[in-house]
Amino acid sequence: MTNFPKKTAWMTLNLDIIKANRDFLTYFETPSLHCNNFLDFVIEEEKAFLKGLIASGPSPQKFYHFKLHENSGRYKNNVLNFVVFEEKGQKLLDVTVYDVEDLLQFNSQSISEESRIRHALSTTDEHLFFYSDVTKKIQIVHYFQNQKITLYDAYIEEWKNEMLSKNFISPDSISSFVTFVTDIKEIPGNITANLVCSIRSGTEDVRESLRFVGCGFVDNSTSNSVMFNNLAASEDRSMGIGDKVKAGNFVAGRILSESYSTQETNRTSLYNDLHVDSLTHIYNKKTIQSFGTKLIAPDKTDITALIIVDLDHFKPVNDIYGHLEGDKVLEKTASVLKEITGDDGYVGRFGGDEFMMLVKGLTSEAILRGFLSAILTNIRASFEGKYGDINVTCSIGCAMFPQTGNTFEELFRKADFCLYRAKNKGRNRYVFYREDMHSEEYKESLKIKSTGGKYEVRELTELRYMSQFLTSLLQDNKTEAFATLFNHMKSTYNLDAITLYSSKNFNPVYKLGAVIPDNRRIITFLKPEYLKYYGKSNSLCINFFSNLKEDELKKEMIRHDVKSSMICILGTKEDIKGAIVFDRIENMQMFAEYEINCIEMASSILNMNDQKLVHELTQN
Repeated sequence: MTNFPKKTAWMTLNLDIIKANRDFLTYFETPSLHCNNFLDFVIEEEKAFLKGLIASGPSPQKFYHFKLHENSGRYKNNVLNFVVFEEKGQKLLDVTVYDVEDLLQFNSQSISEESRIRHALSTTDEHLFFYSDVTKKIQIVHYFQNQKITLYDAYIEEWKNEMLSKNFISPDSISSFVTFVTDIKEIPGNITANLVCSIRSGTEDVRESLRFVGCGFVDNSTSNSVMFNNLAASEDRSMGIGDKVKAGNFVAGRILSESYSTQETNRTSLYNDLHVDSLTHIYNKKTIQSFGTKLIAPDKTDITALIIVDLDHFKPVNDIYGHLEGDKVLEKTASVLKEITGDDGYVGRFGGDEFMMLVKGLTSEAILRGFLSAILTNIRASFEGKYGDINVTCSIGCAMFPQTGNTFEELFRKADFCLYRAKNKGRNRYVFYREDMHSEEYKESLKIKSTGGKYEVRELTELRYMSQFLTSLLQDNKTEAFATLFNHMKSTYNLDAITLYSSKNFNPVYKLGAVIPDNRRIITFLKPEYLKYYGKSNSLCINFFSNLKEDELKKEMIRHDVKSSMICILGTKEDIKGAIVFDRIENMQMFAEYEINCIEMASSILNMNDQKLVHELTQN
């Protein structure tokens, strides 16, 4: 059923946001889900009520009224529905948010039922059927030469009885007809029925083999305004489902003769063979490129995003779990991308594990970031924990028309360049093309490609640097080698501070970059009860502090205004000699895999050397 756009998210019972759809991200302007708790969007005087509601167990049959802070800076009236479910042994919340103001606006802009049906089905000179759960009536109309002829307009149960009493339904089709009437009243997503009947002819003597094909829509009835105005003024935050929180629904469809239906089926099959990828059931490369050249051209003006999505770590899944499992990953990815895009664009498989999207309506940077974040979050959540240590995520490159190019070819090159940058920064992230930031490097990349060269992957560059560092340890002054390495990491990894703490009261004995005001955070993070969070390499990577399970640890990150951090133990968990900490304060940025690997390698090497080296380092 085609519904009013819903803002949905999965949350923990503490209201930490785990996963959300595009409309949720755009509404709250959250470039990264992992740095937000839903309470951040609730007005102060309603936070206690929300906490109590979750603790007592919200009813999935009720809707609750809250004022939420959306991206324009205003607090707006919203209706919320909470469903508690279990995922991997953990209780979670499925939260749906409806903006009252948007619903009323959506309602006021609705057009007549008849126009909506004809527009949705793009039909003329045909038989159509319509059922509304507000009126409980079914209509069957015949459009002929732009004239509307109403064949039936009656309450659906009365119409059913009339068709049966007049013997308009063949005996062999009575069971299918009764089922059709029952199904249509449920407002299904899709509905089909094959009937031998006299519904079109209106006489028992002339029966036809007809196929009814339809789908459900939202009917924006005016009663919606009254309902939500009452809700906004009500002191009671909850409403029952029977109170019609949604507007009435309707079903619209076409009535086709058997021969026409067969012809349509054959035509659809041929179209799919030519235009649809057989595995993922989205557009193939040729078709998505064709759409791109039509949407992105000098004579077009509609803002369109060209997005390239490439899966991270897909090859190991194929190699270890087999190609059938790899196919499932591709199918699921296609499904996620289609769901996020909705009716706003096109999704195609460009080849292998690479997908292309052409999306309209991303009219601001906040909306674009929300859309791209939704892709990252939903892809990561779809495969989290499914393949052991293999984390299937995605990297995204994006370019916007007409802001950054006038042709499909130009936008594709720029999006591909941004995809390379996303991969180069450590995967699981998006980069969209900005002229002020990327033009020089983009031009350089074109020069390299034109001479047959190839950009070197950043991971290889850093591993090569670490190799040179190891060599310098053997040949040069070790203290100088470490100092040079830390300076390189600070500038190259976009770090704000590198701090070395001694085991004696964990005082900072070496500082590079920003000065952390005190040692309380490190003392807290190295408490015995928290050492279980450190991995085999005795390191803890905190990309987003809201993911931390312990409130005490979250508070320390917030107190120091640290966005992300790598903490490496010197010594062992049983005998801690100190710690070296790598912090990002100004920028909200994940640690790339190669950055984590290189930091752990440097910390292990520092750990292997005696305390004299650490002492010498602290004196410089």
